[in-house]
Parts: sequence; C-alpha cells; structure tokens
Amino acid sequence: MRTVIEEVTATVVSLNGEIETLKRLIDREDTEEDSGMSGSTLAPIFEDF
Repeated sequence: MRTVIEEVTATVVSLNGEIETLKRLIDREDTEEDSGMSGSTLAPIFEDF
C-alpha cells in the first residue's frame, strides 16, 4: 500500500510531465505564428472553457 507521500510525489511527477507537454505545445504554436502558419494547436484543449 502506498503512503500519502508516495501518492503526492507520483501526482506531482505526473503534473510536471503535463506541464512540460503544454510548454512544448505553446512553444510550437509560437513558432508556427512566427513562421506565418495558420491554425491553433492549443484550440482543442481550451475550446470547452
């Protein structure tokens, strides 16, 4: 059975991975805007909000 600390650590590691993925998507979107490409990589993520 996992302890609370182990659960929290696993959650933080998972969230850090998600944050890194979002950073890469944002960087890619910024690069596409700079190169004149149209379309939004992040639009599907935020369209429900």
